Amino acid sequence: MYKKNIMESKGWLNSKVSLYSSNRDLVGESSSINDILFVHYKRNLEIIEKLRQIDINLPRDEYKALQRPLKDRLMAFTPAGLLESRRKGNVKEISRSGLLQLDFDYYDIREYEVENLKKWFFELPWVGYSGLSCSGHGFYCLILIAEPNKLTDYANHIFDILKKRGITADESKGRLVTDLRYLSWDEFGLIKERPEILKIPAYIQPKQKKAFSKRNLRYVPINSKEIQTRLKQIGNTEMNERWLTIRRISYFLGHSQNPDVLEQIILAIEANPICFDEEDKLVKCAEDAFQAGWENTRVRVEGLFR
Repeated sequence: MYKKNIMESKGWLNSKVSLYSSNRDLVGESSSINDILFVHYKRNLEIIEKLRQIDINLPRDEYKALQRPLKDRLMAFTPAGLLESRRKGNVKEISRSGLLQLDFDYYDIREYEVENLKKWFFELPWVGYSGLSCSGHGFYCLILIAEPNKLTDYANHIFDILKKRGITADESKGRLVTDLRYLSWDEFGLIKERPEILKIPAYIQPKQKKAFSKRNLRYVPINSKEIQTRLKQIGNTEMNERWLTIRRISYFLGHSQNPDVLEQIILAIEANPICFDEEDKLVKCAEDAFQAGWENTRVRVEGLFR
């Protein structure tokens, strides 16, 4: 089993990626992530400032039309790797950085406060950087992944999890090593020197949740205050305790024989960033333990009436 090792990621800012003079450049040059985040943006600062002066309240088509010629002049980079060529049909890789980019467009997240969302993502232990995009209205994250050769699987896994939370990422970016990211600057960008490395299980298309029959059931009363207390414990569980906590609480709450409680357990798991990397497995653990508690209670209660 893969073990997350913070020490493995301490040099992630020195990772080499390709830096391009514009989105039309197909060859580029080698640069470190550190220089892209903190040095090279200065070469485009005037363009970035002009982009951020465009009124975001304009109709979307009009806004994009004003934005496009400025973005065409911006430098860009490929966060996922260093390439000899990114020419379509003739992509030549030199190395992969172990980074995955997540992009959040303003029009997809405008119901949220961008700074709060930016900080929420940064709290995930695998996010090395979270900062504003070149427009200043969206933001992006750089995530360290354990298997760079499975970039697409990691991106799909994360996209699926975000959809469950009602958050939409730009799925046109992140899956491919050739995906570009425009240079930007964020005075309040968030960065970790030693983030953890995300390791996901083999990517499998999400399965439909189990359905529990409500017919002929004997409900054991567990008051709502106690349920909320237990759910809060799941939401606050630490990394090294998450499996035991989720199994124990799910089994206990299964005694309620109330399928709505299981849905609340799943929501608590999905809301806890500590569960992000193994969410599907943890949900399956909760479902199995809940079912076990459910069945145990039915046998015990029905036995009283024989």
